[in-house]
Amino acid sequence: MLLDIAIGLLLAMIALPHSPWGGLLWLSVYTVTFSLVPDLDVMLSRLTGVSPSRHREILHKPLVLLPTVFFVISLFDVSLAAIAIVALLLHYVHDSIGIGWGVQWVYPISKDSFSFLYHLPGGTRRMKRRLLYRWPHGRIEALATKYGDPHWFRNIYLRWHPYAIIEASVFLVIVSFWLSAILT
Repeated sequence: MLLDIAIGLLLAMIALPHSPWGGLLWLSVYTVTFSLVPDLDVMLSRLTGVSPSRHREILHKPLVLLPTVFFVISLFDVSLAAIAIVALLLHYVHDSIGIGWGVQWVYPISKDSFSFLYHLPGGTRRMKRRLLYRWPHGRIEALATKYGDPHWFRNIYLRWHPYAIIEASVFLVIVSFWLSAILT
């Protein structure tokens, strides 16, 4: 989540010269919001009873969400629609690298999820590392039981590991640049 916020702030700084709307603060709220929108499915999964290992099945469908968001926002402003799409796309890329069960990149063609360079810190068993993983839709629950970590939240978000260190470092660097841009 820290990396998604940092990406939103960086995107706001890059997009500011191309945005007809407001200053950096307003644009930052906009880009960070869209950088985090897909993770609203965590809350939706709680309401719908979807397993935490499958929470990415609600809003992590780029072929569905990206055109829908672009169409709706472009009715008001095409440049803001493009900025929202980039923020969403970067979130999906982030969620496809490293940890988690990937993203349903080609839904509705396939319900399978895809990730790159998979690694889940704290998992009970280790899987062979590969560049690309395809997670069959019907097997994610069994894979999460076999390879997943029942304490995933604590081990991913509350402990230091290489991904957490990289994410926190990138966050701090980008926030410092953003703060200097806001304060000048």
